[in-house]
Amino acid sequence: MYFGGLLLLIQPLLVAVAAVKSPSAPKRVGGSDFFAITTDTSPLTIAIRMGQDESRSPMLNLRYVSTTYARKPVLEIRASIEGDEKKSLEKQPVSTIIKAVTSDYAKIKLDQMPYVIYQDYQLWELVRSYASESVKLRGRPGAFSVTPKDEWWLDYKNTDAFKTISQAFIPRYIAEIRVEVTKKSSFKQFRTIFILQKK
Repeated sequence: MYFGGLLLLIQPLLVAVAAVKSPSAPKRVGGSDFFAITTDTSPLTIAIRMGQDESRSPMLNLRYVSTTYARKPVLEIRASIEGDEKKSLEKQPVSTIIKAVTSDYAKIKLDQMPYVIYQDYQLWELVRSYASESVKLRGRPGAFSVTPKDEWWLDYKNTDAFKTISQAFIPRYIAEIRVEVTKKSSFKQFRTIFILQKK
């Protein structure tokens, strides 16, 4: 009787824990071909895929994370966009998807965000190129900044990340880019921080 009663007490707790940890059901983003699903709540993490096949790698991962850069959490975006996804994005660009998802899921006000962290393979290619030119590195070892006065600025301005952020975070604009590399041979050990200011 004691163990049976204990089980009855524990069972609702287990159900509650499972409910918290279970991801939400995929939700279509506007009228697009993409679906968003919350995969974690601490920090808030949202995966965005083309279609509802959860075995497919996310096109975008959005995380609302605490950092040493700002007093409140900032958005971290990891992008991995394939060919068929690029075709669908011709109708609705990544910036529109990001604005729709952040507004719908987290009520995040992008126009008030001072920083955004963005990672994709295109940025990684730039990091590998610039990090190898150690003479050009500024700041602490493994980190450098790029401003509109620098020769690298145009390279960054032509990236998908720069264009997406410029469109998604209006009226803020990109004033500076900070790149941190903790392990130069690893894609996972770098991050590009776009510093945003209001016009």
